[in-house]
Parts: sequence; C-alpha cells; structure tokens
Amino acid sequence: MVRNYLGYHYPTDSLAGAALGVFAVSLHGRFHLLGSRLLSFEKRVTPAFYMLAFFVTYQIATLFDDVRALLALPCLRAFIRRVLHL
Repeated sequence: MVRNYLGYHYPTDSLAGAALGVFAVSLHGRFHLLGSRLLSFEKRVTPAFYMLAFFVTYQIATLFDDVRALLALPCLRAFIRRVLHL
C-alpha cells in the first residue's frame, strides 16, 4: 500500500497482483502434477532447467521483443506458413 501512497502504482495494480496471486495458488492446487514434473526435471538436469528458466523469464521481462522481431522476418514468416500450411 505504501507504493500506492507514493504514486508508484495505482490501487488497481495492487488488486490485480492480489488476483494474480490467488489465481496462481488455485492453479497450483489443480495442476500439482505439472509442478512435480518441473521439480523432477530440475533435479535431473539442473543446468538445462535454469538456462530455460532464465530464457523464459528474460523473454517475459522484455515482452518477447526478440521473438517478435525474429517472427517479423519475411523469410521466417514464409517458412512458418509453409510448415503450418496456412
């Protein structure tokens, strides 16, 4: 709430964060198997897991700019259309 008071966030940002937290906890309850598979993958191949985790979180932080720029290339777009038969 201090961040709202100081003007760093709107009150709706805090509400959305709380809703996202509740949603994540409810998903965890329903998809516990997925979490256990991720943990077993992390234990089996630790370096690969953390490399993929870094890549995914970096892409989320940069809003997938690299991926979108790559997909905007005409040659890659034509290749994807041929593969997917669009």
